[in-house]
Amino acid sequence: MKTTTRIHENELELANLLNKYQLDEKESNILLSKDYPFNQSLTLDFFRALDKLMSIQKSCEMLAAEGYEKLSRETYDSMETLKEQALDRIFKWCQLQVRVADVNNIHPLLRRSLKYLEVRPTYIEHLFEEYSSARQSVVLRQFQEALAKAEDLMEDPPRYLGDVLAWIHQASLSEVDALNIVLKLDGNSGLEKVKDKAIGRLTDGISVPFTTRSYNMALNKQLELETIAKATAVASFYLQTFYQILPKACSFLVAMDNFCSSCLLRIGEQLNLYGSQISSFLRVPPSDLSAPPEYMLFLSSFSSVLWSLSASEQVPDDELRKISYSAIEPILSIVSEPFEALSRMDDAIYSINLLEPLLKKTVLYGSLEEKTRSLEAQITRHIATVSAVYTTELLQVFGLAGFLPALSSPDSNEKRFDKSSLTQLSERLVDASIFSGSPEITNLKLLPPSKKEVIKTSVNAVSSIYLQLYEAVKSSETLKITPEKFSELLLSVIP
Repeated sequence: MKTTTRIHENELELANLLNKYQLDEKESNILLSKDYPFNQSLTLDFFRALDKLMSIQKSCEMLAAEGYEKLSRETYDSMETLKEQALDRIFKWCQLQVRVADVNNIHPLLRRSLKYLEVRPTYIEHLFEEYSSARQSVVLRQFQEALAKAEDLMEDPPRYLGDVLAWIHQASLSEVDALNIVLKLDGNSGLEKVKDKAIGRLTDGISVPFTTRSYNMALNKQLELETIAKATAVASFYLQTFYQILPKACSFLVAMDNFCSSCLLRIGEQLNLYGSQISSFLRVPPSDLSAPPEYMLFLSSFSSVLWSLSASEQVPDDELRKISYSAIEPILSIVSEPFEALSRMDDAIYSINLLEPLLKKTVLYGSLEEKTRSLEAQITRHIATVSAVYTTELLQVFGLAGFLPALSSPDSNEKRFDKSSLTQLSERLVDASIFSGSPEITNLKLLPPSKKEVIKTSVNAVSSIYLQLYEAVKSSETLKITPEKFSELLLSVIP
């Protein structure tokens, strides 16, 4: 009797154990889709059955630990087969959902479904592809509509490009946000590359129409350089902005980067050609030694281009340098050689009049610091030349040049100076009117920017020589004009 009871209890315990590690017929049918068409929405009953299945799989370890290793293995394998079929059904249902997903109308069970599929990264990757491909068509259609609305702005390339890129920027933000909402997978960092690829695909469709429109418009040969520069600045600004939203390898960013590079290359080539053409005007200096108007117009265009590109703060410094150098090198190659038709002083004055307006443009940009220092050094050298020649000229006019050999003599005796020459010098200096308006004194109006510096340097040099002569003679009766009065005299007669 006891044996029969024990057998019955064992059978009952085994039956309970088997029930605990099995799904009932209804649960199995739900997971196998026998009671539900494939395209019908998943239900909470489906997920309850799947949760139970996964719980059974986790409990199989306990079953094995209690000595039922064969039963544990058979149970786990049967549940695994059923789970794969269930996950496949979830995947196919999710495919239908993401193809028509709208951020404002997401199926309440979609996110829960995605959670189960995380154990199958391939499924998730396919869903990202499905969603991004579906949205790509929508974005392309909307972009074409936006292009049609912007047709009226084609005559204003910077504004047109700005409006188009602003639309793409807003659309990119919206689409990326929508993707993150529709296919939200908290904490699954292993899918970042998959997500980036999907995000890039969202804008792939607009790469070709954008490239076609932008190249045809911004690189039109009829456009002025300043207009191309403004359009390039707009594109460069948005390019850096897009880098914060889209993956760098996506086709749209590659197209944008190529467009900006092409614009910068075009600007550099055009400025170099412009500079080469202008350099021909510089070879024949005008009579007043001023910078030719064509040259000043070139500098104005050059400055506008630099300002537009630098204003975006996104064009790299090395690109700004490359463009700037391509523009001004033809000019500098002309100025670096002496102008054969000019005297030494006129050559220096003309060079200064060409270099100083250029310096005023480059000094505004930190990226051109090296070139600015080079220009400053050249101008300083030319100013020194003008000052030296002007000093010699003043010494000749005032009659001091003849005393230079005696002043440089090691003999300190006053007798080394010719007394009659000193007397003649003194008389001439007393009658200062004879120097006023002398045609022998160069009118430095040809050198407006540096005139004060040249006069100061030359007056100091000539005054210093007169001071040496005055102190060497040691007789106020011989030279009646004091050094202080002499300096005033110099300044009063210089035109």
